[in-house]
This record gives sequence, C-alpha cells and structure tokens, in this order.
Amino acid sequence: MTRAEAEALRERRKQQVDPPVCRHLIQEEEVDADGNSTGYYVCNLCGQSAAQSDQAA
Repeated sequence: MTRAEAEALRERRKQQVDPPVCRHLIQEEEVDADGNSTGYYVCNLCGQSAAQSDQAA
C-alpha cells in the first residue's frame, strides 16, 4: 500500500461519525512511489502507520 492510499483510508475514516476503534489486526507493507519498502506497515482498515515492531500479534 502506498502512502497516498493510506492517507485516503485515514481521510475516509475521519468522515465517519463515531468510527469503531481499530485494533490494526490486518497490516500491509508500506511502499514508496517506486515500490520500495518504507520499513513501515499500514493498517488495511484505517490507514494508520506503524513500525514493524509495533504490529499487532
């Protein structure tokens, strides 16, 4: 998932009225515009970035 895709998820979530708490259980590797890993993972549901060590177990 690119940063732009993650930002779009975060913006959609901000538009929700009282969105549910996200536990970030499903994460995908974040990549830059060239397809290279940024070293971060992004929640597929809310777009929140987290360092690899912060991934949900």
